[in-house]
Order: sequence, then C-alpha cells, then structure tokens
Amino acid sequence: MTDDTDGRSHVERYRDRTETSRRHHETALEYLPGGNTREALHYSPYPAYLEDGDGAVVTDVDGNEYLDFLNNYTSLIHGHAPTGIVEAATDAVRRGSAPGGPTTDEIELARHLVDRAPALELIRFTNSGTEATMNAIRAARAYTGNDIVAKFEGAYHGTHDDAQVSIHPPAHLSGPADDPTSVPDSAGVPDSKREEVLSLPFNDADATVEKLERHRDELACVLLAPYMGSAVVPPEPDFLETLADWTDRTDVPLIFDEVISLRVAYGGAHATLDVEPDLITYGKIVGGGFPVGAFGGREELLDPYDPRGGASVVHSGTFNANPVTASAGLAALEAFDEAAVERLDGLADTLASASRDVIADRGLSIQFNRAGSLFTLYLSPDPVRTYRDKPHRKALERRLFHELQSEGVRLAPKLMGCLSTPMDEAEVDQFVAALDTALGRLAPTIAARAPEMVD
Repeated sequence: MTDDTDGRSHVERYRDRTETSRRHHETALEYLPGGNTREALHYSPYPAYLEDGDGAVVTDVDGNEYLDFLNNYTSLIHGHAPTGIVEAATDAVRRGSAPGGPTTDEIELARHLVDRAPALELIRFTNSGTEATMNAIRAARAYTGNDIVAKFEGAYHGTHDDAQVSIHPPAHLSGPADDPTSVPDSAGVPDSKREEVLSLPFNDADATVEKLERHRDELACVLLAPYMGSAVVPPEPDFLETLADWTDRTDVPLIFDEVISLRVAYGGAHATLDVEPDLITYGKIVGGGFPVGAFGGREELLDPYDPRGGASVVHSGTFNANPVTASAGLAALEAFDEAAVERLDGLADTLASASRDVIADRGLSIQFNRAGSLFTLYLSPDPVRTYRDKPHRKALERRLFHELQSEGVRLAPKLMGCLSTPMDEAEVDQFVAALDTALGRLAPTIAARAPEMVD
C-alpha cells in the first residue's frame, strides 16, 4: 500500500530515514537471535536504534527526533535524563553502586511506598516486574499451601512460567468466553501450567466467581492488573468489588499487579478504585529509569520472608534494592507528587478529548481507552472491555505506528502510550496533529463507523 502524498509506502519512507539503524540491526543479527534481547522492542522491518533522550524527546542514530509517548513502556514518568534523578543516581554511583550490604536508600524508598499506597504494610525489592509477580505468587502459595494461580485472560504479568499463560491465546484454543481455557503462551512453558494456572474472564464478575468457586480449595491466589496492564482495559462497575469480596470471604490472597498502574493515581490504582488487595507488585516508575521491581502488602503474608526467624520463603538477588535504583526511584516518586499526578491526568484528559475529536471528524472506527496518563488506541468499531474485544488488525496497527513515527511521535507498535511530566499542551498539540495526519493516510483502509469511546 502506498502513501497518498508521495507514492512511497510507509516502510519505504521508514527505510529511507533510518539507514544507520538498518546497519546496526544487521550487525546485531551476527550476535543476537533476530538482533534482539527484548521482544517488545522488535518491529519490522527493523527497530530504530536510539542514541539520546532529553525530556520528552528521543533521538535515533540517524538524527530523527521523536516526541516520546512510550517512555520505555511507561517506566520514565519524568521523561529522559531529568536533572534531579540524574543527580541522585550519580551520587549513588559515586558512593558505590553495589556495596553488598543494606543501605539507607532502601529504607527511604520502602518508607515512601508504604506511606504512599493504602494497602501496603511491608515491601521487598527485586530487579524487574517479572520477579515481583513471581515472588508475590510464591508468598501467596506459602500462605495458603495451595498451588493453583488464577489470572485473567489477556493479562501480562511478566515472563516466568506462571505468568506466561493465556496472554494472547489463539481463538481456536481459548475455549468459551465465560470459561476460558488455560493456554501456555510460549514454547518452554511446562504443559502442566494448563492445570496450575486458571484462566478467568476479565470484566465478567458472575462467570469469574463461578469458576473460582469450583477451584476454591486449590487456589493459591487471584492475580490481576486492575486496568488489564498496558492494554488499558478498564474494570466494569462492581467487577473488582465483587472479586475482592470473594477473595476476602474465602481468604484467597488477591494480588494487584501495579507495575504499570501505580502512575494512574498517587496511591496507585487500588487507591482510586477503593479496593484493598492483599499483595501488590510494582516496577516501572518505582526505579526512576533503572531496573526495579517490588512486592508487598499485608504483614501476615510478608512475615515468612523475615530472616530473623529463619525465613521460610527464600528470596534473594544480587542487585535487589541497590542504592542507584533506590536513590533514583525515590527522587522520581517524590517528584511525582499529588499535584504532578493531577496535572498529568488533566493533560491526558485533554489529549484523549482532542484525539477523539480527530477520530470522530474523520468518521473512523477507533477506540481511545485511557486510565490516568496511560492510553491505547484500538482499531475497532466497538468498545474494548475484554481481551476478546481487541481487534485482530496487526498489520494496520503497525502501519499507523509507522505513520506516527514518520510524523515524529513514538508509541508502542501495539499503539499503547503514556505521558510524562516534561510534556505540556504543546506536546499534546503535536500528538493530535500527527494523529490527524497519520489517520488521513489510513482513512480509506479503516471501516467507517461512529466509535463509542471509554475511559
């Protein structure tokens, strides 16, 4: 398919402006499978290699600048190289990046998070969100003595075996919508996970409770992202309350994966949704741009980690709570105070409203889902409230991604994005103008129908 403006396809235009990235990719192919170490960063024909980041802008090795609405998949709440975080991290490096013993930086970051999040009583640190959810599940299994993990179809919780089930199962294997089949999502995940991980239907409270009841005596925990993670699928009214009531009544730990959703409110999603989980996992913005993960919650579930009594749950990690991450993370979170959260939420509301106006003016079938400063575009005529509502239009999504990049705006290839605090009305205007131009090129290929938008 060619561009209406100059006769070249979006891929041809991309290749023309990223010749140096192409050469780097070809070199990477000699040493890395597919030239890649992080699957989410790969896209065809090859990814742009980034060289510099400053505030809300990143620059690739060919000198192309992009307004960054991806921010390392929502991790950089203050954009790139913010002065206060750079200074905090630099000071920590000078003091020793890995002293091999506890530091006061760890205490201060833990204190801030416990004070910030209503449901958090105790917390431990890891080096990734994957490790955080893995250890939260272990804590729940130790507490209940049971093995089965219940998670929701379509939800991503990292890459450990219990999480790599039914993230994007093929339709012919996934079973009924109200009773989804558990499908291992990756080669190498043991087939036993079909029995050890229970797949649930998001936003269907009755079907979820019915399925949980059938397995209540075997369950270790119920794990969910309150906004279906980076997909920004919001919970239906009363869905979370019904789930929380059931887990409270049965004493099955409820785990909220807030690796991404901490940023939607000062205390995280659970604070604004008025649901108190038993365990919570964190990552992304908690590290201030450095590798991080954390898990915590009720004291009763964290006590088995206490080494003073001979910890019954084993958890270690060479770089857990290292002072560089802890110092940078504390600086980032302190700067993302209630006023900053409110300002960014208002800016995201402006972005959503203006984007929806552009979509409506062009009469296109696109959903714009938003939760706080997170958003996702869905090329669908209908609201997206479950995994199965997501449109299967990957080629068209990828083309819109490239069209936006050509206009200097960077999202994830799956059209997920977020805002950062260096942004203001000018960046919103640039995004909306880029979206309008990109949609103008794609308009003939997107079925026209007045969309219903959801927050």
